[in-house]
Amino acid sequence: MNILITRASALAFTVFFLGLSPPAFAVPDQQDREQDISEVVVTGSAFATQGGAKDVNYLRGEVEQMRIPHPDTFTAEGLLSEHSILIESSKPCAQVFCLIAESVDADLIALPEARYLIGLGFGTNIQNGRWDRRPLNLVAVVDRSGSMSGMPLALVRTSLFEVVNHLREGDRLSIVIFGDSAEMHLEPIDITPENRVVARGKIMEIVSSGSTAMEAGLRYGYEVARESGQQFEGITRVMLFTDERPNVGNTHSQGFMGMARAASQDGIGLTTIGVGQQFDAELATTVGSVRGGNLFFIRDQDDVEQVFGEEFDYMVSELAHDLSITITPQPGYNVSGVFGVPDKLMGWQNERTVKVTLPTVFLSSKAGALFVALAKSREDANLPARPIADGAPLASVQLQYKPLNSGIVEADRIDAFPPSTQQSGAMKLGHALIDEFTTLRRATTAHYIENDQQLAYQLVHALATRLSNNKDEKFDKERLLTYALEERFAFLSGHTAEPRQRRSPIAKLWGLWEVRSVQGRSNLRPNERLEFTADAQFRYYKKAASGHAIEDEGEFGANRRQIDLQDLGLVFDYEVRQYGNELVLADGEHRNLVFLYRRQQK
Repeated sequence: MNILITRASALAFTVFFLGLSPPAFAVPDQQDREQDISEVVVTGSAFATQGGAKDVNYLRGEVEQMRIPHPDTFTAEGLLSEHSILIESSKPCAQVFCLIAESVDADLIALPEARYLIGLGFGTNIQNGRWDRRPLNLVAVVDRSGSMSGMPLALVRTSLFEVVNHLREGDRLSIVIFGDSAEMHLEPIDITPENRVVARGKIMEIVSSGSTAMEAGLRYGYEVARESGQQFEGITRVMLFTDERPNVGNTHSQGFMGMARAASQDGIGLTTIGVGQQFDAELATTVGSVRGGNLFFIRDQDDVEQVFGEEFDYMVSELAHDLSITITPQPGYNVSGVFGVPDKLMGWQNERTVKVTLPTVFLSSKAGALFVALAKSREDANLPARPIADGAPLASVQLQYKPLNSGIVEADRIDAFPPSTQQSGAMKLGHALIDEFTTLRRATTAHYIENDQQLAYQLVHALATRLSNNKDEKFDKERLLTYALEERFAFLSGHTAEPRQRRSPIAKLWGLWEVRSVQGRSNLRPNERLEFTADAQFRYYKKAASGHAIEDEGEFGANRRQIDLQDLGLVFDYEVRQYGNELVLADGEHRNLVFLYRRQQK
């Protein structure tokens, strides 16, 4: 069966588009994109944030595909990193890095024992001045193995075009590629108008082939970084692009993370860009444990523009190293959760004090923060909460870190006081995000580990109800994410008959559709039918003497832009119109269209 496009041509249309818009991955015009990038200076809005994984895009991609993410595949720091959480201070930060503390009464669906939530905001004295990124010697290490064919490699090429656009005179670029083996693809070149053209041409020449010799590719990339950075006055950084999960378990000196740790001691940082594959909490923890390490996950063109447009200069600019934060609550209270740093980067120092270690703090366009939940201590669990004396803090917080390129340890100490009567916008935002993260983590654990679909549904339903009452536009994406998961858990737990006003973006596809007309060429014919169900099943019906008969069926995936008939190897764009009653399907170039209308199922 061929729907709109053949199996072979479907593979060529693995690039996603928004609705029925023009192609999103067109090669940028070399002359039109030239600009005086050497004059770009960031002014007045540099914040600080933790390194590690900015992996929330993987979570959103899984939900868009109507899959339930595993609890080990998303992190609190990934969710927090997508928002700017600016906790204000009454006095400006006078040193390279500062902490600012504020608290609210906790009301967390999945953590009912939490009494208070403390927000620790990140500040820097660079915030109110002019900041210009140092010259950058960038070594791009590109996975071109067979699994990168199609969409993953298209995303990498587009990302590299954005990199070239954001590099400026004084910067240097080289490209190493690896499949069965590693090889130099672009010798180190200084950025000039002429060399931009050369770099774009070499990017276009990258094609997928072979297996995945990732450690060989990274080893070669570090060799190039060390050699090209010897006489370079500025930052040297390796940027790894891959759809595979790196071998995080190999800590041998020649293993993935062993090489990263050794290079970090030489001042060479590592940014990992994940495309099209699971990058879970284990990798987030491992990358975050390496000085100079950070990770981003990209699904589509929108993510490329966000990561390489808004964040490029910041993602390569380290601010401080070896940051340690010790949190000691008042007697009668214990730390019941720390959110914004991987579990393996924190631990107990005694019965009440928790120490958090952040190997790297980066400059950022968004204000960073982490959050600490306090609950009654175990011996007081069945007693009324102990009152906090007037003027006494909830917790004391101590800070130590090393500014970039300095061996001198700087320190600070602050107190986190009980909540004021007026909540700040930053704490309202932080509380809602921690509520979302802890609820989704608990619900997905109930689904995968405990096989308790009722509990999973009740948790996500409670979160969806809260978010539906929160009209802040900052939560538009969080509402869509939660509503989509609510639909899936409702189906799995037998709650689909319950009336709900909210539907996920993908739910508009569910149901039976009949072909009304065809514009251009298509193997679909009028009166034939397509059906999409809430459990990700697809059916194709042909007209028969007795009505309609199933011709083909299988699983499908979908996001806001495309439908993927996975068992048939077919991909096409879609748009739902006319108040949800018309479905338009298009091929990759939008020359052939099929119009369907919704039928009531009997």
